[in-house]
Amino acid sequence: MNWIHRVLLLAGGLAVGVTLLGCALGFGWFSLSAGLPTFVAVSVLVPFFLGVRDRKAAVAKRLREGKRRRNPRRRMSRPAPAPANAAWAPLAERGGRVLETLPAAPL
Repeated sequence: MNWIHRVLLLAGGLAVGVTLLGCALGFGWFSLSAGLPTFVAVSVLVPFFLGVRDRKAAVAKRLREGKRRRNPRRRMSRPAPAPANAAWAPLAERGGRVLETLPAAPL
């Protein structure tokens, strides 16, 4: 049974209980007018507060799991850039040139 069905059964039971209590106290037909607002209030407010509680629990669980799963390798800096295309080119294609990224040798 789903929790929504349980809430509706609770609301219906409380509405019937309020109606019977009103009859027992001598309110007569006026006690029937107390049943419907009781049913509506319980069937709206209880799921709202249950939803708020479930949402808080889900957020807390997600935060706890996030702290456990952090990998120290993710915090490393960026990887080194790939070498220039000229470094991979064959000597004939480079024309005998030294890589442009290297400083010129002193004479």
